[in-house]
Amino acid sequence: WTLLIDKTKKDMPKDLYLPMLLSSLFALLVTVLGWSAFGKVEEQSKLDVSELISTNYIPSVFLIILLVQFMMMIVDRVIYLKKSMIAKYIYQVIIVLVLHSYLFIFQPWFTRESFRSMAAWIAWYIFFCCYFALSAFQIQSGYPRLHTDSIILRTYGYVTYVIYLGYLAVPFLWELEVLLNWVCTETTLTLDYWIKLSDIKVYLFKLKCWQVTDESSYHLGEKQPAY
Repeated sequence: WTLLIDKTKKDMPKDLYLPMLLSSLFALLVTVLGWSAFGKVEEQSKLDVSELISTNYIPSVFLIILLVQFMMMIVDRVIYLKKSMIAKYIYQVIIVLVLHSYLFIFQPWFTRESFRSMAAWIAWYIFFCCYFALSAFQIQSGYPRLHTDSIILRTYGYVTYVIYLGYLAVPFLWELEVLLNWVCTETTLTLDYWIKLSDIKVYLFKLKCWQVTDESSYHLGEKQPAY
């Protein structure tokens, strides 16, 4: 507990939130693509995701697993913003125990299938093992002392610009990030001013990406093309 509380003993703090988030997103993708492996589904077991949506039928177990994974990512984000090592340690222990109990005890009993026979379970477990390993390294190294605005707004270029546009295209994802940042950050700004500040950062990021892209296509001082 002393090592978790004392931040001065963390020599080289690292920010591993992005790879942890990617591991969680890949596990969520496995849940979506292999939805029939996470519950008893009889008549609709041969449908893919698009056909499942068109039939207006969502299995309850599949929906619960999606909501739980989504809530896990939100809790992990809050812990990251608060930089609480004790909360991260307790969360890690609880998630490890719950996931192994679910995957190796409850799920085989519920579906009458073995773990080795389900490829979706194996892939799901591999991505969560990657998440657990990264979380362990995060606990060992500690969170960085300096707070960064976003995990995406760190490099400028055409690739990051396209990725960020895809991120903004997801409904309510940017608004959720802004709300979590405002709740978990000590600030004198009200929510509406915080949203305006975040919107300005997004606009400046887009301008910087275009500036870096344009600078690579021509030399400074050259005449701009007509188009």
